[in-house]
Amino acid sequence: MLRPLSKLKIEDIATTNPAMARCLKLAQLAATSDVPVVLLGETGTGKTLLAHAIHNSSGRAERPFVAFNASAMSDTLIESQLFGHERGAFTGAQSTVNGKFELASQGTLFLDEIADMSPLAQVKILRVLEYGEFERVVSEHMLTCCVR
Repeated sequence: MLRPLSKLKIEDIATTNPAMARCLKLAQLAATSDVPVVLLGETGTGKTLLAHAIHNSSGRAERPFVAFNASAMSDTLIESQLFGHERGAFTGAQSTVNGKFELASQGTLFLDEIADMSPLAQVKILRVLEYGEFERVVSEHMLTCCVR
């Protein structure tokens, strides 16, 4: 019986491919640390599956796993989705909304298709990964987060 992604662990993945076996060993190593992980591969190669398995095999397993696909989004929408926004930030912003970084607090944020983001959006994400700080759209208050 197949396990759902929300329960999948690295040891649940079996392979006879030597390259994939090395990949799984690296994934197990990554799961034991708190470092950010970059998963590279063509569409359909299992990056999402591996991200779930690393999360579920790590000390963050009981915390949220939040996935975000950045393909074909404007910088403004990406910023609002990832960092959240304050009430009145734009037309229709009726209330303050937490972004994906806040929702994934103490857990894992899987940023899919990050290469499709603009360099400006990538720089903003890098800042959060390096310093654990960000601001919601139109906020004057710096927020902190701890996500992988």
